[in-house]
Amino acid sequence: MLTIVKAVSMFILACVFNAPASAQNTWPARPVTLIVPYPAGGATDVVGRMVAKHLGEQLGVSVVVENRAGASGNIAGRAAARAKADGYTLFLATTAQSINMAIFSEPGYDLAQDFQAVATINEGPMLLLASKQLPFSTIEGMLSHVASQKQELRYASAGNGTSSHMTAEIFSHLADVKMQHIPYIGAAPALNALLGGQVDIAFDALMTTLPHVREGKLNALGVTTLERSRIASEIPTISEQNIPPLKGFNEMLWNAVLVPKGTDTAVVGKLSQALKEALAAEALQKRFHEMGNEVTWRDPAGSQSFVSNDVKQWRERVKALNLTVN
Repeated sequence: MLTIVKAVSMFILACVFNAPASAQNTWPARPVTLIVPYPAGGATDVVGRMVAKHLGEQLGVSVVVENRAGASGNIAGRAAARAKADGYTLFLATTAQSINMAIFSEPGYDLAQDFQAVATINEGPMLLLASKQLPFSTIEGMLSHVASQKQELRYASAGNGTSSHMTAEIFSHLADVKMQHIPYIGAAPALNALLGGQVDIAFDALMTTLPHVREGKLNALGVTTLERSRIASEIPTISEQNIPPLKGFNEMLWNAVLVPKGTDTAVVGKLSQALKEALAAEALQKRFHEMGNEVTWRDPAGSQSFVSNDVKQWRERVKALNLTVN
């Protein structure tokens, strides 16, 4: 009897110690899904499709992008958090998901607790953009226009609680200018509204809006980061313009790949390494740089710390500025 018990115990221990290696060796055995929380055509979707292509080449299986728009990215966040923790469902998180943790009382998931961060992907600036139908092309001109017309500017966003929404609210608070929020379901519809003159201004990713600026379809009033973009050095930063309340204005967009909490650590490690190699691809780096983005790979521990800190910082900012999703 003791021999049988000993044999069973040894078998159980072997299964436990060999599980990570087994998971690492067998994953992935089928296509992987990358959930993108916004519609096709926006900045997050563009990043997601580029990463999916190169990641698939590293893994040897297809990485399929699934756009799940709505509720400021919370529909996608909930779906990803509740997915099976087997490494076959990835979530492309953005700055907006950190904001959602602070803005929504019940987003349906916790970005820092319900996921394991695999790797950060990139960081990039936004532009403050204005419709060509308006008679100004600088922030100073915009503020003078608002003062003389005594009416609120309408600004588009990719949805309540998104980066474009919160950045506009922070700008409004600092510049002491009232603006009317017009939310859309994603960055692409918001940009189309600005191009069509349905709204006056918007904050949006440099990577997707710079072509419209250079084609003369939109006016770029300023870059949201402290330093000018190396691919659009002709556009001044918001911070450097002669408007004291906006000195130090600095808002950055980021993307990271997450998996549901409980995913095998061996799979997380393999996926993180595959992402590192995908991001090192010359074609991807060149494309990112052309769009004003910087590749910022971090390992799982560093990425988890980054996401958790971003969530904490946005909660503090939202509380301090009394920002809402209205």
